[in-house]
Amino acid sequence: MVWLKAELHTHSDDDPKDKLPYSIYDLIDKAKSLNYDILAITLHEKVLEGKRFESAYKYARSKQILIIPGCEANIEGKDVLMYNITEKERKEIKTFNDLRNMKSHWDKKRRNVLIIAAHPYFSILQKASLGKKLCENIGLFDAIEYHYFYLEFLNLNRKSITASRKYRKGLVGNCDVHYLDNLGTTFTLINSQKNIDSVIKAIKSRKIMLRTQPISITKFLLTAIRYLLFHDYTKIFK
Repeated sequence: MVWLKAELHTHSDDDPKDKLPYSIYDLIDKAKSLNYDILAITLHEKVLEGKRFESAYKYARSKQILIIPGCEANIEGKDVLMYNITEKERKEIKTFNDLRNMKSHWDKKRRNVLIIAAHPYFSILQKASLGKKLCENIGLFDAIEYHYFYLEFLNLNRKSITASRKYRKGLVGNCDVHYLDNLGTTFTLINSQKNIDSVIKAIKSRKIMLRTQPISITKFLLTAIRYLLFHDYTKIFK
């Protein structure tokens, strides 16, 4: 087993919600330049499949990067990261009870699916954050996200740390990539073989290490301005 550098929350110009200025190939190139071993593609409300995913997977493999299919699903208005599922399965999950039933089905079939709580306590910025829904449905989650968007004196991840300790869930560091320069300040090291099943099992077993540092005030403000200018802020602050 080796320690693999991973980013498990990314978006690209394939995203149906956010119109982003870079391709999945640009994302892979940037990850390669920062010595990442693993990338998960987690588009909003879409699992990248078919020829598009196959092409990206092959390109990433040529760069010694493992691509994991996933999505940032919206369940009862809340963001949930899911990995190693199909688009058909995603469409069938509209409520947490649907997810509970689907998870039971996956377990019976011994399907290796990973579920992570996305930025659960960032509701001041994004109403789609889980908030109290995390604790109410904690049995559904394999890990909790530690989000890159914080300052040394302003960190909305603190409640995630508390929940991680209380419920014995691993903390997975992600940069929720919407711009290529998001990558780098927060990531996860995973003690695993370099294949999807091994990576998911390692995260579930908490064979992971969080690596993170606060972003600069300049980057904090730049990110905020980008969202206000290039995204529908009524959705961000709704």
